[in-house]
Amino acid sequence: AVGSNASAASAGDSYSASYETDTWSSVRVAELVAEGRPVFVDFTAEWCAICQVNKLQVLQTGPVMEAFAAADVAFLVADYTRPDPVIAAELQKHGRAGVPLYFYYAPGESNPQVLPETLSTSLVTGLVAEN
Repeated sequence: AVGSNASAASAGDSYSASYETDTWSSVRVAELVAEGRPVFVDFTAEWCAICQVNKLQVLQTGPVMEAFAAADVAFLVADYTRPDPVIAAELQKHGRAGVPLYFYYAPGESNPQVLPETLSTSLVTGLVAEN
């Protein structure tokens, strides 16, 4: 599916060729979790080098895209390219001063698994396969 959410313009545009993304919010996560969908959240920024490497080498690769599509994983983007107090508060809540931060919510789980700053294809596809 191709698409991006206008309010997540910069992060959404960079993912639009490979994922249908939605803008992160705690409300949106709660809605998706209530539907029983797995949720992957990418706290990212255009200026974040690690974020861009993870995007190119892991998140936009065939195996990850296929695993997400097969499991109907909702892909939410929290774009921190410009300072955002809501995103900053969420980062602080998880002991982070900045991006990247990645969450994976297994189906029906309201507490995320916090992933490492450097992702691997096997880590991400393995999480999805467990469910």
